[in-house]
Amino acid sequence: GLRLRVTVFDLQADARARIFRGRYPDLAGACDLEFVQGNAADADILDRIAAIAGDPSTLATLLVTMNDDSTNLLYALQVRERVAAGSLPICVRMVDVHGLASLTSGAEGGRRADVRIYPFGMASRICARDMLDGC
Repeated sequence: GLRLRVTVFDLQADARARIFRGRYPDLAGACDLEFVQGNAADADILDRIAAIAGDPSTLATLLVTMNDDSTNLLYALQVRERVAAGSLPICVRMVDVHGLASLTSGAEGGRRADVRIYPFGMASRICARDMLDGC
């Protein structure tokens, strides 16, 4: 099988790499880990993401984890414009899913298959009453 590859794009890639490798020292044995210094919105990084997404030998997923919902969602939409429709699932860290839901819903209220933007990390889904039942 193919080896897992993780690529991190960050303005502070060197510092993030030291912290990450210190926290997860065994991960390097399980995957190829690369940290790339730069602004995620730079054209060369967006082109690199598009190239990874377009590589038929790669099963890629993009995780967007910047500082706020709006920035994350705007970046996901920017990336989506550069990649082939449906070729790259994009997971976006969000505090609130409501804004994303309005963008990814079809006319009948169902999910649009071409969007492939998925929220994760919402406190409302983690800190819900049904999650506390049985505690």
